[in-house]
Amino acid sequence: MSGKPEFHEDYHPLLLLTVRTVLCIGCSRTLPIILCWVKYRSRCAFYLLYLNSSNSL
Repeated sequence: MSGKPEFHEDYHPLLLLTVRTVLCIGCSRTLPIILCWVKYRSRCAFYLLYLNSSNSL
């Protein structure tokens, strides 16, 4: 048994999306976007892509 809580497939997808979005928003407010990408990778990837695409429109 590990001491760290981890997200698993049985969590509601919307909950996971919310958690990831909150992490990404917090990160992008304190760090340059490229560092957020490096730090959170999969957690942030889709959100950062969305951010970048909506900013360039």
